[in-house]
Amino acid sequence: MGVSLLGNQRQATIENSKREKIELFNTVLFFQDKMDHSSDQVSITTNHQAIEYCRKHEISPNQLLIKGAKIGSVEKMRIAWLAEADKFKKAFIKSAEHGNLSCSVWLTKLRERLFMEWQEDVYGNAMLRASYNGRIEIMIWLHEMDKITHYEGIFSEAAGFGEIDVMNLIISWGVDVDDEYAIDKAVRNREIKSIKALKKWGMLKSNYLLGSASVRGRPEMMSLAKEWGATNYGYAKRVAILNNKDKSIKLLAEWEREARAEL
Repeated sequence: MGVSLLGNQRQATIENSKREKIELFNTVLFFQDKMDHSSDQVSITTNHQAIEYCRKHEISPNQLLIKGAKIGSVEKMRIAWLAEADKFKKAFIKSAEHGNLSCSVWLTKLRERLFMEWQEDVYGNAMLRASYNGRIEIMIWLHEMDKITHYEGIFSEAAGFGEIDVMNLIISWGVDVDDEYAIDKAVRNREIKSIKALKKWGMLKSNYLLGSASVRGRPEMMSLAKEWGATNYGYAKRVAILNNKDKSIKLLAEWEREARAEL
C-alpha cells in the first residue's frame, strides 16, 4: 500500500506539472506570431501533442526552438517548449542575430516566468550578433534592458562588418569603445567605409592605421593613413618585415625615401 500511495503521489505531481506548463503558456500566448497559424500547430497544447509534432516533422525539440528563433516564429518555439526543449539561451542569441524581436521578447518573458538566471554574456552575445548583422531595433531593445557593461568588442565587430549605423548608435550611447581594435577589425576585413567613419568621428589615429594596414598588406588603407598625416614609416616597415608583407615593405621604403628627400 505504501508503494502504491507513493506512486499515486508521484503521478499526481507529474500531472500538476503538466497543467502548470499549459497554464504558463496560456499566459504568454499573446506574444504568439500572428502570421504562423497553421492548423497542425494552433491545436497543440500538451506535451504529448508537441512531441508528436516534432516526431512528425522529424525535428528535435531544440532544433525546432532554434528554427523558430531564426525565422521569427513564436509558435514554433512554444511547441518546442511544450516538447521540453531547453536551449533557450542559444535561441535568444539566434533571435537577436536574425532580428526577430518578437521572439527575443517572448523568450525574455519566459525566462522571467520560469525564474531562469542569464549572465551578462548571454545578452552580450545577443548584442554582438545583432550588431554585425545591423539589427538596430534589437540592439536598442537590448541596450534599454541595461544588462551589458562592455561594448568594446561589439563596436569593433560592427566596424569589421561595415555597419556604420550600428557604430554610430553605439557611440550615441556614450559607452566606452576601443578605437584601435575597431581599426584592426576594419583593416582585416577591408572595410574602408568603417575607417572613413572613424576618421569623420575623430576616432582614428593615422599612425596606428598605417601600422595595422602594413601588417595585413592593405596598400589602399596605408595610402589613406599617409594622406591623413601618418609619418611613422620606419615602425610600420619593421612590423611589415616581421610579417613578410613584401608589398607593404616596398611601399613604405619608397615613402621613407620621399620623406628624406623633402628634408
